[in-house]
Amino acid sequence: MMEPLSCPFCGCMPKTGVELTADSKTEMGFVKCEIAGCHVRPRVHSVMKIGEGEQSAIRRWNYRE
Repeated sequence: MMEPLSCPFCGCMPKTGVELTADSKTEMGFVKCEIAGCHVRPRVHSVMKIGEGEQSAIRRWNYRE
């Protein structure tokens, strides 16, 4: 299982989670920085099949160039 990298702006660990979409057939995974001192507080969402949303969001969050 993939773990998220720290926030690229403040260096703190982000919050991850999953919410069902309105149709309950897909889920929205998210990764977001909720640290009050982070001036950017970035977030990433990914809508996927049930069981894939959180890992997809983590992959998107971890992509750095």
